[in-house]
Amino acid sequence: MPSPEACPVSCPLPVSSPEAGMLQLRFAQDSSRLDAAQRGALYAFIGNWHAAGGDQAIRLDGFASEEGDACYNLELSCQRTVGVLRELIQPTDPSVPAIPAAYLRYYAQGETTAYGPTRADNRIVSLSVERRRRQAEPRHPSREEWLERAYAEAGIDAGDWVPRRGFEANESNVRKVYAYYTALFNRDEELLWAGMAKLAGGTVLNGLRQTQAPIDAYEVARDNAVWGDPGERAFVSMMGVQAGYARRLQQLLLAMQKAIFEDLAWQHQAYIERGLPALETLHDSGESVPIEAWRDIASGEPGRVQRGNQALLRREQGRVLPRFYGEIRDIPDFDQIPSRMSGRARSPIPGGRSFEDVVPGGEITRFPDRWRWIERDMLPAYEGLSGERRRQLVNTTLNDLAARRFPEP
Repeated sequence: MPSPEACPVSCPLPVSSPEAGMLQLRFAQDSSRLDAAQRGALYAFIGNWHAAGGDQAIRLDGFASEEGDACYNLELSCQRTVGVLRELIQPTDPSVPAIPAAYLRYYAQGETTAYGPTRADNRIVSLSVERRRRQAEPRHPSREEWLERAYAEAGIDAGDWVPRRGFEANESNVRKVYAYYTALFNRDEELLWAGMAKLAGGTVLNGLRQTQAPIDAYEVARDNAVWGDPGERAFVSMMGVQAGYARRLQQLLLAMQKAIFEDLAWQHQAYIERGLPALETLHDSGESVPIEAWRDIASGEPGRVQRGNQALLRREQGRVLPRFYGEIRDIPDFDQIPSRMSGRARSPIPGGRSFEDVVPGGEITRFPDRWRWIERDMLPAYEGLSGERRRQLVNTTLNDLAARRFPEP
C-alpha cells in the first residue's frame, strides 16, 4: 500500500488520530453522495451543536473500505468528507442554521477496517466534537503565531521545507500547500484567491516535474558514462550544465511557492479562525496586511469580494514574486529559460488562453506582462465560472490539474 503522501488527494491528511465519533454517516460503495436520511442525521447533529452553545470545534474524518486502489480510496474518503463539510456550512434545507467554517476541520483517512467487520461498515464519515468548549483567547495571536497555525493546519514541518534541496525532497510539501489552499476554499468559497492558487498548483507541479527530467537524465548518464571516451565525456558534461540550470530554476520555483505561503497563508488562517477583527488588530499594530482587500472580502458583496481577492493576487504577483523572477532572468543561460517559460505558459483555467496569445512578445518573468495576462484573461475566466464549476475544479486532484485532465462540467 502506498504512503498517503504519495497519492494525489485534494483534502488535508490527518496529523493526529480522531476521537470516537459522535455521528457516523455510512455511504454506498464508490459513492460520496448524501441522501435524505444522512441529511436528517446531520441536521439533528447541527441542532444539538447549537443547543450546546455553538462553540465547540468539530472534526470530520472520511474513510473508505479496502477493496480497490488505495489512492482512489483516499480521494474517495476526501470527497465524502467534503460533501459533509459543505452540508454543515450551507445546509440544503435553508431553515437549518449553519455551522461556521471556523469550527470545522476535515481530513481524508483513506482505507480502514476499524469500524466493523464488513466493508460497508467502513465507508463512513465520522464527526467528533471537542470535549471542551473553545475558551475565549485574551488577545489576537501575532503574525508569527498565525503562521505557525497555518503550517500546522497544512501538516508541514517548517524546518523540513528547504527549497534548495530540490523537488524530490519537497514534493510532499508542494502537495500539502495546495491541499491547504483547497481546504481554505472549501471552508469559505469567498476565498477566491485560495481556490485560484490551487488551480495554479497544477501548473507549478508540471513545471517542477519538467525541471526534474534533465536532472534525472544527467544523473543516469553520469553514473553510466565511459569517462575515457572524450566525446561521451563532453556530452555528459554538457548534460551537467543543463541539469545545473534546471536545478537552479527548480530551487527558485520552490522558493516562490514557500514565499507566497509565508506571506498569505497566515492572513488566511487568521481570517478563517477569527475573521476580520484579527487582521484589523494586526494591521493597527503595524503588520503588513492589505486590510482594504480583507474588508472587501469580508463584506460579502460579490463585486467587493472579487476586488479583494484580486488585490491579494496582485500582492502575490507584484510584491512577493518579482525578486525570484529577477533571479531566474539572472541564470546565465542566454535568457533561454524566460523565453521557454513564456512560450509554455498555459492558463490553469479551462478555456483560458496562453500567455503568448494574450501578451505576444511579452516575457512572463516581468510583472507588467504577467499581470496583463492575468487581468485580461485568467481572472475573467476564473471569476466567470459558476460556483459549482469552480468548486469542481478546485477539488480536482493536483495530478489531474498538472496533466490538464479537467473534469467535465
